[in-house]
Amino acid sequence: ACLDLGSGTGIVGLAAAASGAFARVVLTDLPSVVSLLEANAARNAARLPASVRVSVEAVRWEDAGATRRLLERHGPFRLVVGGDLLYRPPTVQPLLGVLDAVCGAETHVLLAASLQHSPETMRLFAEAARGRGFEGRILPAGEQHPSYASGEVRILHLSRRQHPR
Repeated sequence: ACLDLGSGTGIVGLAAAASGAFARVVLTDLPSVVSLLEANAARNAARLPASVRVSVEAVRWEDAGATRRLLERHGPFRLVVGGDLLYRPPTVQPLLGVLDAVCGAETHVLLAASLQHSPETMRLFAEAARGRGFEGRILPAGEQHPSYASGEVRILHLSRRQHPR
């Protein structure tokens, strides 16, 4: 399954669904955004492979119970994605709390982050992620499709550290 955190309009998760690489894709955001996500998922359902199930869930990152229920209902997650989540330092710890809860040894995380928003937030996130047992790297431009790579946006790839240091 694929989990899209902070889905907003759902474009990142719906793109993952359209790829056909996942049987299940879960779009998540604040309760106030769920109706938009449901509408966008419904509008795009006919364009998605029939084998893919898209679900929408309200999740506040600070709510450990909601995160636990998300994992119980839809996990395990092979891929966690997020676009433009690292825009303020206060988002770092709640986001890492969710990642800590939903990421297993085989889970990969891809987060797109804008350098213009908050380079400090990206630095804080990288340090805190290492402290929670993640290892990560910024994907080099050469590993990105040239039509979609951006000089402003960085894609962070995280996974659980396999061997404790």
